[in-house]
Amino acid sequence: MQRISFSFAMATVILLMACCYGIAMAARNNRNCDNIRADDENGESVICGRVTFVNDGDTLRLSPDGRRNSASLRIRLLEIDAPELNQRHGAEARDALRYMAPTGSRVCILVDNEDIYGRLLGRVCRGGADLNLRLLEDGHVWCYRGRCRSAYRTAELQARSSRRGLWSDPTAQAPWLFRKQKG
Repeated sequence: MQRISFSFAMATVILLMACCYGIAMAARNNRNCDNIRADDENGESVICGRVTFVNDGDTLRLSPDGRRNSASLRIRLLEIDAPELNQRHGAEARDALRYMAPTGSRVCILVDNEDIYGRLLGRVCRGGADLNLRLLEDGHVWCYRGRCRSAYRTAELQARSSRRGLWSDPTAQAPWLFRKQKG
C-alpha cells in the first residue's frame, strides 16, 4: 500500500512540475511588448538600442544601449518571413519596417535564440507595439512556417482575407518558394 502511495505522490509531483513549466513557457512565449525594460529578469534576454539600418522586411541592425564603439547587432525578426528584396513586394516589406523602426529610433528586442548566420532571433518592440505582428497585420510578410505563435497566424489570416498588402496580389509567392526556385 505504501508503495502505491509513494508512486502516486511521485506521479503527482512530476505532473505538477510539468504543468508549472508549461505555464511558465506559455507566459514567456505570449509576452507582449508593453513595459519592456533592458533589465527584465524572467529568463528572457531583452536588448534595447537604436536602429542603425534596416536590411529588408525581416532583418535590421541595432546599436545596443550602453555599448560605445561596438559593432551593431544583426537582428532577424522571429517567426515571420518577408519577401526577398529582389522579389515582388520585397521593397515594400523593407520600407514598411523602415517606417515602423526608422534609423535612430529606439527599439527593444525580446531575444529568443541565434540563427545559423549569427543573427539574433527576436521580436522587435517599439512604443509598446510588436513590430513582427504589425508587419503581419499589414500584409507585408508571411508567418514563418517552422515556428509561428497563434496570434501571428491569426494576423496573417486576417490580412489575407482582407487582401491587405501583398495579399492584394493573387500571384504573391512565399519567400521560401522564391528562394527554392532561385536556388
